Amino acid sequence: MKIKTFLLRCITILIVFLICNALSYHNGMAYDGDDTIGFPFSFYEKSVGFSLITHTMQESESFYPWYLFFNFLFAVVLAIALEKLFYFIIKKKTGKTTK
Repeated sequence: MKIKTFLLRCITILIVFLICNALSYHNGMAYDGDDTIGFPFSFYEKSVGFSLITHTMQESESFYPWYLFFNFLFAVVLAIALEKLFYFIIKKKTGKTTK
């Protein structure tokens, strides 16, 4: 594999990973919900709530490294599928113009 192809594939994977996770960000803190990040699995969750019994704010924060790994693996598969689809469409268009 050429270095240019390898770098292009790595950059594509990183961009797909960042776009998927940025679009999946959910800010639920405004209505006493929780913040979540991650697609298709939520690898980061943060919740804040007020306890009426103790009259204190409570916070919960969770990070799941395996979900982060699976999200990255999903981005790899999606980036390769998009690359194959892109080259298939280009090959199909260039094949029609030469005939």
